[in-house]
Amino acid sequence: MKRCILTLVLIGISFLGFAQDFKSKYEYVGKPVNGLMLAKKGDKYGYLNAQGKEVVPVVYEMVDKYYEGLVKAKKGGKFGYINTTGKEVIPFIYDKGLGFDNGLAKVEKDGKKGFIDKTGKVIIPLEYEEVLFFKNGTSHVKKNGKWFYINKQNKCVKNC
Repeated sequence: MKRCILTLVLIGISFLGFAQDFKSKYEYVGKPVNGLMLAKKGDKYGYLNAQGKEVVPVVYEMVDKYYEGLVKAKKGGKFGYINTTGKEVIPFIYDKGLGFDNGLAKVEKDGKKGFIDKTGKVIIPLEYEEVLFFKNGTSHVKKNGKWFYINKQNKCVKNC
């Protein structure tokens, strides 16, 4: 019995040493959230799994939290979106971007704003000065200094 307990204690100590070993490679490792830990090395960020393996390479200027399976990241001064395996799903072409909400993300390019879906398809053209997230099927938008509401088909539905 004592030998069994000693073996378990040694295994636990070995595991803790392993955990600390991978953490020593990074300046910062966050607490696990949904099985992933934010990691920072120099001025780059990515995500590690529970075993310390980089599932999202630590090569991004910033990474956000995961929203609806995708995370906004910044690379080369532009924003794009990656999945939980580190695959770049939406190209890094946007000047700004926000996390996904109800399947859409607000993005900005050349000072104009709109919405994309999780495949990167533009759903609401980037033609607005401002867009707010959809609520009850409509978004409050500003174009040519005028505020009004549009639906997900980009049709004006109020204050036209």
